[in-house]
Amino acid sequence: MGTFKGKRIIPKHDGVWNQKKEYEELTIVLDAESGDGYISRKPVPAGTVLTDTDYWSLCSHFNAQMHRLETDVAEDVEGMHT
Repeated sequence: MGTFKGKRIIPKHDGVWNQKKEYEELTIVLDAESGDGYISRKPVPAGTVLTDTDYWSLCSHFNAQMHRLETDVAEDVEGMHT
């Protein structure tokens, strides 16, 4: 489980998701195929897929982040040219 720090809980980061592994509650994993990050809602048994919303919640959407980065860079480049 995550670490308690004062009145906050800091989730545990556990690298790339492995379907054969069990995960504690409040563990963040990376889906290597999509680049998305997921956080466990409760203890996750081995064999549980990331799309099982009883156990996992999407916490960072890689494609949305890349779109935002591309938009910001394009605006900056356009600003430099004007």
